[in-house]
Amino acid sequence: MLEKKYIKKPNWKRVIKSKYVSCNIEDIGIASLTHIQKITSPLFKTYENIGKVKIIDEGYYLLQIALKNTNYWISAMYDKDMKLIQYYIDITYKNIISDGNNSYFYDLILDVVLINNTPI
Repeated sequence: MLEKKYIKKPNWKRVIKSKYVSCNIEDIGIASLTHIQKITSPLFKTYENIGKVKIIDEGYYLLQIALKNTNYWISAMYDKDMKLIQYYIDITYKNIISDGNNSYFYDLILDVVLINNTPI
């Protein structure tokens, strides 16, 4: 079963407060930036060849780029100093690009992750 995921992340229970801005990229897609301001707890992921990496914390940023007529959705996580943490590319069944709050994709649960120039 495909999972529907929205650009604004309304079901992100860990994030209590954030600021969100988006813009249409002419007729080809959308870009958004979320500044995470208050969370219940940080999120860590452990990768076999890298170890434990903090993905979400207060002050972090999530940049998303979604293009029409593609089967991927690009996300980049930055820490509070705007240092890149990771690129995260969701392989999608379909991207639906509308206004900044309602764009979404159908996730195939197949992802590509790049941390510190190391593919995971």
